[in-house]
Amino acid sequence: MTMSLTTTCLFNQCTQPAIPNIGKCNFHKHRNKCSIQDCNNQVVVQNLCVRHGGKRLCQAEGCHQHARGGKWCLRHGGIAHKRYCSETGCGKQAHANKKCIAHGGGRRCLVSGCSLLSRVGGYCQHHTIDCEAENTDAIDQWILDLVLDSTSCSIDWESFGLDGLDLKSHGGDAMIISPFIL
Repeated sequence: MTMSLTTTCLFNQCTQPAIPNIGKCNFHKHRNKCSIQDCNNQVVVQNLCVRHGGKRLCQAEGCHQHARGGKWCLRHGGIAHKRYCSETGCGKQAHANKKCIAHGGGRRCLVSGCSLLSRVGGYCQHHTIDCEAENTDAIDQWILDLVLDSTSCSIDWESFGLDGLDLKSHGGDAMIISPFIL
């Protein structure tokens, strides 16, 4: 009787099954392991992982920051991947249409005729509140209809001292029943 022993990939936090005699999963099979003993991180540069110095450092004297887009860190001339506003003299970050918010960048509210910037779900702050209120009113009405029109739910109205009342005649008006508001 042979027993199969399934192992997982040797890289940190990888739970995929390892290929026999390789020790790595199908995804990691062509990737190298850090050269530091007992380190199971993936190599980035010079057979080292980031933790053990595999990330390229800034070439400026005395600087120990990571290089960004070349030989330098951002402080010493590395490339910043942020886009800036295309308006002359403006140094703000661009959001949409290569412009900052002050110069017309950013998304507008989805409500027709509204020129305010969108905040949540494509709507400005004013219209987000309106939409939430409409949804809340609809949900409240649905619950009210469910309670008043439900035949699957039996309520002992006598226990509330309300026997003989026609509750459906009150429509959508609020009515207090014991501690519940319908």
